[in-house]
Amino acid sequence: MICGWLGISSKSPWNLIEHLNQFWGLGGFSKNICLAIKMLWLSVVSIIWKEENRPIFQHKEEHIIFMGEHVKLLVYLWFRSKFVLFNFDYNFWRQNPIFCLTYVI
Repeated sequence: MICGWLGISSKSPWNLIEHLNQFWGLGGFSKNICLAIKMLWLSVVSIIWKEENRPIFQHKEEHIIFMGEHVKLLVYLWFRSKFVLFNFDYNFWRQNPIFCLTYVI
């Protein structure tokens, strides 16, 4: 869902190690591009982890659409705190993520 939101076509690996290598072993990109991609990846993994545990500890389940929105919000907050030029409001970020990312890289 997040790749679709970003307009990226990607084949997701089936296990966590391959997934980690796909996003963590980036070479030939600037430091900020690598950092932004890692932050995106970590936010997705973090939200999935929390939502997988929610039924166990809180006896609730979250719909996948809300999980995607949580990822967008988490990445937005991380980018706002890390990148000085990332000075967009949240609604603009949700509608224009690639445009906003150009200010990070």
